[in-house]
Amino acid sequence: MFNRKRKLMMTGIASLVIMAVLGFFSFQYVSDQFETPPVVTTSVMAQKNVTIYSGLTQNLAGDEAEVIIAAPAEVKIGKLVVLDVSQSVGNKFEWMVVPETEDFLVIDEGRRAVFSSGVPGEFMFIVACAVNDSVNVKRHVVRVIGSTPPPPTPDPEPPVPPGPATTLSKKIGTWCTGIQSPSRSNDAVKLAGAFESIAAQIDAGTLTQPYDIITATTEANRAALGEQLQAWIPFLRSLQAELEQRANNGLLVTQSQHSAVWKEVAKGLRYFATSKQ
Repeated sequence: MFNRKRKLMMTGIASLVIMAVLGFFSFQYVSDQFETPPVVTTSVMAQKNVTIYSGLTQNLAGDEAEVIIAAPAEVKIGKLVVLDVSQSVGNKFEWMVVPETEDFLVIDEGRRAVFSSGVPGEFMFIVACAVNDSVNVKRHVVRVIGSTPPPPTPDPEPPVPPGPATTLSKKIGTWCTGIQSPSRSNDAVKLAGAFESIAAQIDAGTLTQPYDIITATTEANRAALGEQLQAWIPFLRSLQAELEQRANNGLLVTQSQHSAVWKEVAKGLRYFATSKQ
């Protein structure tokens, strides 16, 4: 008998919540412009011995259900809102928010709810409570104000040397952009000089074998970067992987191929150093 009575009561709560929603939409249809209802200022019933702690006995015998909402009427975008009905007279609570949102959570067995919105708008919260065969429903509207933050600015495209753009030229700019060094531009100029020096030795026939070219390049880069060598290791590792891939594909075997690639690296470095960063 008690369970049947409880089911009837909760069905009544749900019906009242639905009626409150329908009433809200009827008001919107007639009104063309939704106006925020005033903040609920229902007074607390005097001397109610109501505990908010779950699991304890509530002395609610003879009381009539009453929803008492404590919540702001207006908040800024992104601010966390707490809707508190812990001072209400009731031991069963049901919530609904219009429009629906995932950023809404009921806690403390229905006695509180938290909400946040990243967009402006108006949100109506409907809460019903029940006790001793009586049910009460209240509505509260929170207006979220402010403008939606602009999307993050995309990272600028890495500089590419003028003339026909090559895959390596684009990669040079990308790798340089990620270098964390206070003297990044000067470092790039020095590193470009090191590659140009090795290319000149290749053209003169001083360096002919890939192993000798790589060894000489490593020493030249170390001398050019000095104390900033550690900051440029990510760049050098990316370049090394690119050179190894070209060699495996047969595109970096001869002296002329090495000279052309080294000059292209130097060109990309110099262009990066003189571009707006």
